[in-house]
Amino acid sequence: MADEVNKQQLLAVISRVERLEEEIKALTEDKKSVFDEGKEKGLDPKYVRKVIALKKQDPEKRRIEEAELEVYKQAAGVE
Repeated sequence: MADEVNKQQLLAVISRVERLEEEIKALTEDKKSVFDEGKEKGLDPKYVRKVIALKKQDPEKRRIEEAELEVYKQAAGVE
């Protein structure tokens, strides 16, 4: 790393990161509010999160994992 640091570049990068952190915090709070709204309407946030995770997963990979899980459940006697 160079002995000299460009002060303006450093301050610009720091400022951008701080703004992004503020945006992330605001988005996290918004996300919590949406989950709270769903909960008020009778939705279980745990299952909403699971459905969101499943939607992100590749459909073929999800199908394979579900089939494999079923094999394990049957072997363990879990219905």
